[in-house]
Amino acid sequence: MAEGKTCATVTSHILCLETDTGLRGWGEVCPIPHYLPAFAGGVPGAVTEMGSEILGMSPFGVDAPMRKLDGFLQGHLYAKSLVDIALWDLFGQATGQPVYALLGGRTRKDMPLYHSITCIAPDDMARIAKTAYQTGIRQFQVKLGVEGDWQADAERLTKVREAVGPRPLVYGDWNCGASRLQATRTGRAVAHLDVMLEQPCKTLEDCAAVRQATGLPMKIDENAHDLASLQRHMSWAAWMLSCSNFRSSAVCRPCAGRAI
Repeated sequence: MAEGKTCATVTSHILCLETDTGLRGWGEVCPIPHYLPAFAGGVPGAVTEMGSEILGMSPFGVDAPMRKLDGFLQGHLYAKSLVDIALWDLFGQATGQPVYALLGGRTRKDMPLYHSITCIAPDDMARIAKTAYQTGIRQFQVKLGVEGDWQADAERLTKVREAVGPRPLVYGDWNCGASRLQATRTGRAVAHLDVMLEQPCKTLEDCAAVRQATGLPMKIDENAHDLASLQRHMSWAAWMLSCSNFRSSAVCRPCAGRAI
C-alpha cells in the first residue's frame, strides 16, 4: 500500500453469544492494519471488559446490551461491532428471519466482487488484472503510491485499464498515502481514461480538492467510518453539485476561494 505499508496476514476474532434458550449468535471482527483506528490485539481485552456486564442481560429490547455498552467502555467501536453482529445473529434466529430482512430487505440478486491489486510494477499489476478478469471479476482496485511516483501510478492505472478493457470498473486507491499534489498529477495524467480515484489523501478537504482539480469521480473510504462522517461527506457532495460556479480547478474562486 501507499507509504510502504504492508499487510501479509490479518487477525480475526470470533465471538459466540449463547442464550439460556440455547440460541447461539456469532460475530466476527477482522481489523486491517494501517487502515482504520482498530487494533486486533485490543479486541480480547475490550470484550472481557464488556463481558462481565453483558452476561445475564436480555439480548433484545430496550435493555439490550448495545444500548448500554458505552456505559461499560468508551470508544473501541471495532470491538463492540463483534458483539453487535452476534446480537443481530441472535435476533434473526429468534424471529426466524435472515438478518438482511431485519435490515431492510434484499436489494439485489448478486453481490459484485472486486479484486484488490497490490502496488507492484505496472506490467505485473496488468497481468494480475487480466487473470482476475478471466475468472469473472469486473471491478479492480489498483493500489497506488508505494514509491511516491505519480508517473508510475498513472502508468499503473493506464495499463490495468488496457488489460481489462472498457467495461469493468477501475479505480486507483492510495489509502490516504498521497499528497494533494501527487494525487492531482496522477489524476490529470489519466483524466482521459474511464477510471475513478479512491481516498488519495488523509483529509476530506484534500480529497475534495483533488476531485475538483482532476474532474475524476472519487470514492471516500477511510474518512467514512460512522454516520457523522457520512453526513459530512454528503454535505460536501451536495455543495459541490449545487455550486453553479463549480469547475475543474483547485479552487472555486467565485465562492470565496473555498477549496473543494
